[in-house]
Amino acid sequence: MRILSVGPFSSNNGNNTSSHRNYWLKHYSDYLCEVDSASKWNLWTKVCYKLICCGITINLPDNASVNKRIIEQFKSAVYDIVWIDKGNTIFPSTLKTIKEMNPNCILVHYMIDDFMNPYHRTKQIIDTIPLYDYYIVNRTINISELRRYGCKHPIHVYMTYESLFHFPRPISVDSISRLGGDLGFIGTYEKERAESMLYLAENGLKIRIWGNGWKRMKDKNNNLMIEDKGLYSENYCYAICAFKINLAFLRKKSRDLHTTRSSEIPACGGFMIAERTSEHLAMFEEDKEAVFFSSNEELLEKCRYYLEHEEERSAIAEAGRKRCLSSDYSNDAMIGGVLKQIMTVS
Repeated sequence: MRILSVGPFSSNNGNNTSSHRNYWLKHYSDYLCEVDSASKWNLWTKVCYKLICCGITINLPDNASVNKRIIEQFKSAVYDIVWIDKGNTIFPSTLKTIKEMNPNCILVHYMIDDFMNPYHRTKQIIDTIPLYDYYIVNRTINISELRRYGCKHPIHVYMTYESLFHFPRPISVDSISRLGGDLGFIGTYEKERAESMLYLAENGLKIRIWGNGWKRMKDKNNNLMIEDKGLYSENYCYAICAFKINLAFLRKKSRDLHTTRSSEIPACGGFMIAERTSEHLAMFEEDKEAVFFSSNEELLEKCRYYLEHEEERSAIAEAGRKRCLSSDYSNDAMIGGVLKQIMTVS
């Protein structure tokens, strides 16, 4: 099986979920060629993206010349599968050209984001939907939406963790001081999650927040420890292990019922309190493998309880990791399963 893999592999210095998925594509293929779609944005790209975020469906500039580089690959090689990870700059003409050059090539798109969210709804994303042979999404609501846009074979999978990266790290006094604490959250700013954590802080709980966009919260409450920067590489995993409680909030604009954190936190051996949803309840047994909440009041009550009950915390964290392993929420299992499905059907 020969695969042309396209994705933003070098973003965040290679610490991203696309590069994790690419590793397993390489593992399952006989030959894999990479086309890195990561690029630096110029002023025009930023203007276009701002318009896209405002709900105007236009093309996002292909600053990395990804489309041209894909076609160049087909001039010199034959591929069984083109796997495109978050192809927000891929033009319909590129996919049509691939099919003209190699009609038997299978076109696959993995879209980790909600393509109906204006933040991710480029014209390229919408116009290419009917041209992919398989379209992989993480939200069940996207399946019917894809079909309305003419998608041939939509596939739903859970967001996954990386078994070679997301695993328990040793906890030390230094890692707790440098990265952890009682309550922690790792992720970008959003209004709803900010309100929830401010509620906890106002009720006496100390929270450490890692991620971008939180500067506006620095003076809101002394119980909020705002780092205002992301955590990448192993520091991400060390922080999860160094928090007594890891908070897992969902992105409302993307209609999340679970996120990558949903499996990454327990896979690292972290104790997780997450928003109660149908998908979280399907992934983990409540109060046995993870803890859930439906309101700020319930979140406060459970944070207070589990901060005082270390043995229960540890038992749930351990059970959560075991569930990740037994249900195999890993990239390895997801990529292997999808490729088997694609090659069997095709």
